[in-house]
Amino acid sequence: MLKILLVDDNPDDRILIIRELEKEFHELEVNQILDRKEFERAIEKMDFNLVITDYQLKWTNGIEVLKEIKSRDEFMPVIMFTATGSEEIAVEAMKQGLDDYVLKSPKHFKRLAAAIRYVMERVQTRKKLKDVETRYTKLFKNLPVGVYRTDYEGNIIECNPALLEMFGYTEEELKKLKAQDLYVNPKNREEFIKRLQKEEIIRGNEEEYRKKDGTTFWRENVTRGIKDKQGKIKYLEGIIMDITKEKILQEQLIQAQKMEAIGRLTGSIAHDFNNMLTPIMGFSDLILSKFELDETQRLYIEEIRKSAQRAALLTRQLLAFSRRQFLSPEILHIDKVISDIGEMLKRLLGEDIELEIRFEKDLWPCKADKTQIQQVIMNLAINARDAMPRGGKLKIKAENVLIDREYTEVHPEAKTGNFILITIEDTGIGIDKEIMKYVFEPFFTTKPAGQGTGLGLSVVYGIVKQHGGWINLYSEKGKGTSFKIYLPAHLDADKGVKSKEEESLSIKGKGQKILVVEDEEGVRKFISTILNKNNYKPLEAENAKQAIEIFEKEEIDAIICDIILPDKSGIEVAKEFISKKPDLKVIMSSGYANREKELREIKEKGWYFLQKPYTSSKLLETLMKVFEE
Repeated sequence: MLKILLVDDNPDDRILIIRELEKEFHELEVNQILDRKEFERAIEKMDFNLVITDYQLKWTNGIEVLKEIKSRDEFMPVIMFTATGSEEIAVEAMKQGLDDYVLKSPKHFKRLAAAIRYVMERVQTRKKLKDVETRYTKLFKNLPVGVYRTDYEGNIIECNPALLEMFGYTEEELKKLKAQDLYVNPKNREEFIKRLQKEEIIRGNEEEYRKKDGTTFWRENVTRGIKDKQGKIKYLEGIIMDITKEKILQEQLIQAQKMEAIGRLTGSIAHDFNNMLTPIMGFSDLILSKFELDETQRLYIEEIRKSAQRAALLTRQLLAFSRRQFLSPEILHIDKVISDIGEMLKRLLGEDIELEIRFEKDLWPCKADKTQIQQVIMNLAINARDAMPRGGKLKIKAENVLIDREYTEVHPEAKTGNFILITIEDTGIGIDKEIMKYVFEPFFTTKPAGQGTGLGLSVVYGIVKQHGGWINLYSEKGKGTSFKIYLPAHLDADKGVKSKEEESLSIKGKGQKILVVEDEEGVRKFISTILNKNNYKPLEAENAKQAIEIFEKEEIDAIICDIILPDKSGIEVAKEFISKKPDLKVIMSSGYANREKELREIKEKGWYFLQKPYTSSKLLETLMKVFEE
């Protein structure tokens, strides 16, 4: 049914309008408005789907009626049917959203029905277009990937919230930049546009970008070029996906595959090499024992034999790396294994290097080859000694840890279960980030020519892997190095050994709010996941600035804060918070060695410290201790 609000104070005109409309519309309801009160009652209900208004009214004018209607419903069709209007009035009415303007005269009464059909149809079209626009705007704003549009010169025309979040800019800030300003290598955009000119659409392009805070990240995009009539690119449109995590995992996978390939190669070489060494050593012994040799001849044969023995040692190291050497596993207690070589380690390190050895009480046993595990410790101790030419400190620590699924998601080589963690930390010169990816490869060494074989760490890697464990390396140039070795625990069920997993089940929070201040996203998400699952309420901050903003708004019960943050010391952040809330619980953490000064300060203040990497059990146990105080 067509419901019309007829605003006209001329009774004769109203009769003519209604009579004409009844001829055209069989289902018609007309509400006649004569004054302000009737108009206000009508628009309060808005029970009509079309308005016809005169311009000249005793209590107002048609433009004011139009404004009132459109302010309540922008899609409500309004026709001005008047004899007192002018071109200026018509123009003003159209600006205010009038749908049609019809002059009131005898010949135009019949035109009114056609005008109604026209505006009703047009309003439906506008509603559909608005609906489509709304849906696509919502899609544009809510897409979890970055969407952008730039011109050829790199001016950013449009971008969605996900893209702004990705780069850390506001829309106003981002639009002041050019697209090439976001590239780590701006020249790559020039090459990209050249490709786009030929291919029109580029999928799967990977590029490294820089965020507002200076950090970089990898993204993959799909982009198409919009060309002008001459075929030259005028605009670029596309989507961007952050693939930083995938790139890291890909690099780890490639490194693991490379190490596996090298392991197979070195194992094969060692096997063939041993076949050649066997007759050399055998015949050397035979000559020495069976023949009467003068002094010079004996010296020559003995030198050949010694060289063969050194080569045999080299092959044993290659086999250790390739995990193909023979093991003699037995049930061991790591604390005793390390203690047995304690005096030897002291002599090896020298007087200018302090040795500290600590073990967790009731350390779990493991099944391993004692000689091989001691070789791992010795090799790492030698490396640490060489990294501290002016003296320093070497720490060896062993403890029980539970590795859960969340931890394995961050560290692909890790496995779930109970493990003994051996940490070997030095205060030496540290390792460059670029070098770290190569340190476990055979024959790789940073030592001068003639010093070392370059097999020390590759042997360590092979032995640990052959025992079903893995090894993590943490280092910072000038700040020392930390090796963390994980060996599977051999729990004896008959002795009722209680696993860390069983213990951790009882460690639940009581809804405490914990501020997690950590610049490494993987670690931050790992902590938050564990806290969420154990009845804590985590709030995340990736730097000191964010942490301070959250702390000022929220009632925080405890903080877990990295010592090193991109914009401020984590200890300084904790001090600032403690000054405002003295009962705040503080847990500091770090993955680097040589933090003696910070650790001493943390201990003096009575705060807790977590050494990275730590498991969920270790985190929950620490929180339990913190809140029990």
